[in-house]
Amino acid sequence: MSSTKTFLKKIVKPFASLNYFISKKKYEYNEWKEGVSAVVVARNESYNLPIVLESLVGFADQIICVDNGSSDDSVVKIKSFQKKYEAEILVDLIEAPGKLLSECTNIGLQHSKYNWHLRWDADMVFRQRTGKYNSMLLKEKIMKIKWPTAIRLERINLSGDFHHVSKLFDVVDQGEPFLVKRIKNFQYQEAGRFFFLKMPFFYDVIKIPEPIVFHLNQLKTIDRLLRRNAFVNWRQSVNEKNCTDDFETFREKWELKMFGTNNHESAKYRFHKKFVLLYSEPLDMKLYGPYPEQIQKAIDTGNERFSYIYENGKPVARLDKEDSSLENYTPTKEDLTWDVIAHLKNILSEKEQQKIGI
Repeated sequence: MSSTKTFLKKIVKPFASLNYFISKKKYEYNEWKEGVSAVVVARNESYNLPIVLESLVGFADQIICVDNGSSDDSVVKIKSFQKKYEAEILVDLIEAPGKLLSECTNIGLQHSKYNWHLRWDADMVFRQRTGKYNSMLLKEKIMKIKWPTAIRLERINLSGDFHHVSKLFDVVDQGEPFLVKRIKNFQYQEAGRFFFLKMPFFYDVIKIPEPIVFHLNQLKTIDRLLRRNAFVNWRQSVNEKNCTDDFETFREKWELKMFGTNNHESAKYRFHKKFVLLYSEPLDMKLYGPYPEQIQKAIDTGNERFSYIYENGKPVARLDKEDSSLENYTPTKEDLTWDVIAHLKNILSEKEQQKIGI
């Protein structure tokens, strides 16, 4: 939040809080139960979903899974989780192909039965429910809160696999108000590249001091990562520059502009070269451990889909056990001579270039 907005909020909040106190009935809805409804929007997240959903058991009283048109077995994984935990937690599956993320999340809100809303990305994992990073302690705390409140949750951002992070961005982000005590007419809005929940000035905002969330930020196929990069740029162009292209048209233009090719497989190959340079810093578990139970289990049982290949002590590629399209691709002469360093110098600031050592 900018200093101007912070200053404005300090001035306005007492008046907004008084208005809320006087007009409580306008904001409250008595049909909501005490508890947490988590909204998880997913599209082709079959690898992450079992880990993500199981980390919510015990914290969420309801999970609304909104599938955004998956072509993998994400829906199968959700139904399997639904059956496995039907005695412990209410799990709803809603299919909403072709909708924007903000629209999917609003659909989840409409089906929520509890008074606390948890917007949970399909690549976020709660830390273990015991010890220092106990998510159940957070639930006990919020159940005592009466005033409209938003909880900011910091995340440890993994990149590429379970053992690496970004060279460019902070390992622990500043967090977002993922957990919010609801009032009537809550709705997400799209702005620029992303979407947000606009909260009235009378809301209290609490930041949890310990990062109790791991973010599987870049644990996706190269194709998915490339698509996501194109998608957020498309939404920004639509919202800020009145772009009228559909997504596929925009994606083709964007890939040509960014990677100098109109061949999608070639763009994937070049994006992968860039990806390995930016997202292959080893994670220091002495600083950021331990892992959540579900991630540790995946590591211990050998259920790691992604891993880095090293040569002479340096990462040179990322391996995907379930998608060999990149391995099977024969790079063209232009692919082999494409200069990833020159590309990064063209798009990164001098400070960012120094951070990644180019």
